[in-house]
Amino acid sequence: MSPSASLPAPLPSLNGVLNDAIVSTGPLPGPGYDADTMSQIVKTTGFRLCDPTQIEADDLAWFTDRERRQLKAVMRWVREFIMRPHPRLGRPGVVCPYVKLSLEAAIFYLSLTTLEDPRRYDEIYGLMHSHADIFTRMQPHSGPWENLRVMLVLMPNARENILCDPEASKRLKTEMMQRGITVGQFFPTWHPIRALKSKFFPNQPPLCLYTMRPFIRSDWMFINGEPEWRAVYLERFGQPPDSRQGFTV
Repeated sequence: MSPSASLPAPLPSLNGVLNDAIVSTGPLPGPGYDADTMSQIVKTTGFRLCDPTQIEADDLAWFTDRERRQLKAVMRWVREFIMRPHPRLGRPGVVCPYVKLSLEAAIFYLSLTTLEDPRRYDEIYGLMHSHADIFTRMQPHSGPWENLRVMLVLMPNARENILCDPEASKRLKTEMMQRGITVGQFFPTWHPIRALKSKFFPNQPPLCLYTMRPFIRSDWMFINGEPEWRAVYLERFGQPPDSRQGFTV
């Protein structure tokens, strides 16, 4: 898709979620990081970023053979599951239209990092805040495409029982919301959505990873159960857009 192309209008079946992420169609923004910014990130942080086109072209000289296979496996999961319809989804369309739009707009990036000690959550905590610093540099910072920026932070050697610590996870998510970022946990075998009595569980990639995207007004539907998250939401956005779903701290 050329930089001058436009994406289709958001799907009406998404009940306004994508309408909150992108308010109109228009020219695509171009890459989220230019070459100079990418080079500076590598030099100053040591983190290695790539985009889907580099993965699919095997333009990954700065990753090991094993890491290349891991990146390709995650992109297959994104392309073949997340970006496709599923009969158990309960609505028409692909599993996550948000990801599809982000990819088409070329503002979707992946980072792969190996933990020095997978038993320590504080290392994960520090890495996520460092990646948040990088995420906030991703373009665009205004306009209709700003809220479609996505970063996947892959942690192939992470231990799910460490990443799933409820108090540590809640602290991380709260602080990310305060920074204007929504964090998602995606693990191969962990089933947090069982608590919601869901029979459909999309959050099972081939390895442990976190997602980062902008904290948007429609996120009220994911945070109503936690007082700390509600407080951050109310301070940032006020009451949810659907008056029937209002909440208080």
